[in-house]
Amino acid sequence: MKRENWRSELDRLKELATPRAFQKFLQGMPEELRGDPDILVPVYAAVLEATLGEAMLAASLGLPPEEAKKALGEIEAAAWHLRSKEGLRALSRPEQQMYRNLAELMEDLGEESVGLVAMFEHYIEGDYDLNEDPNRLIQKANRIRRRDIKGALDLVGRAGALALRGKRLWRRWPDEASRGIRRWVFGIINVVTNFTDSGLIPLREVEVERKRWPRKRRKPRVEKRKRDEELMALMYFLFEGEDALTPDLVRRIRRKGKAAIPYLMDIVCDGSLWSVDSPGGGWAPIHAVTLLGKLGAVEAAELL
Repeated sequence: MKRENWRSELDRLKELATPRAFQKFLQGMPEELRGDPDILVPVYAAVLEATLGEAMLAASLGLPPEEAKKALGEIEAAAWHLRSKEGLRALSRPEQQMYRNLAELMEDLGEESVGLVAMFEHYIEGDYDLNEDPNRLIQKANRIRRRDIKGALDLVGRAGALALRGKRLWRRWPDEASRGIRRWVFGIINVVTNFTDSGLIPLREVEVERKRWPRKRRKPRVEKRKRDEELMALMYFLFEGEDALTPDLVRRIRRKGKAAIPYLMDIVCDGSLWSVDSPGGGWAPIHAVTLLGKLGAVEAAELL
């Protein structure tokens, strides 16, 4: 892998954040989804977040330590200014409004990038203890954030480094963490989950990973990314209540085959979604279990 590959990832992030790229994404979606901002805007924001994480990982493993830290700083700075007006007028009025909604979510990426940089810097430095529980570190960060925000960031970064090494983070932290650290934790959990789904985690020590990084780096194609985005959008339909699982939705998800299984298992494993007060009234994981059965998901047998 070329040492400047992180910059290619950063350029891709900036391009994806443009109105032109967002419009192309919308036009590639099924017609019945195209006008639904409640589904497509969060999905596209998740794509941007994943690309942000990929850029930081490429910098951390593709560069020597000091160069990597400088690159992380450049990526963080870019994350605060992703919104673009260039080409906005070429979008239809509904598309423009959806892009404005997306821009509001983009603002969160700047704050998330602070936590992500802390995570990668701790990983690069090896400044973490594998005997520690990352969840206890976040608990402590939650307690001290008002009197010591820098100390809280340090703890969250160490927790993230441990997550990169394979330690498990409680997925409900974004709901439980205080406002001061919530976006940091939210970004770390989402990015680590993306890496895990891609088979990149657990990472070994940074020195080892730098040597094997060119062989381990996944190279998703645009077509595969588009299919994944559509699948993510289909998952949102499961949150429409008791009657969400229509024959048409079952048919469309079954056409995705095994690619749908990890998404469905994530919904089943998220304990916060089983409550009647959760989005979809607790029906989303029930629908997910039904679909796993229809897909014959052997890997989900123990879970079910």
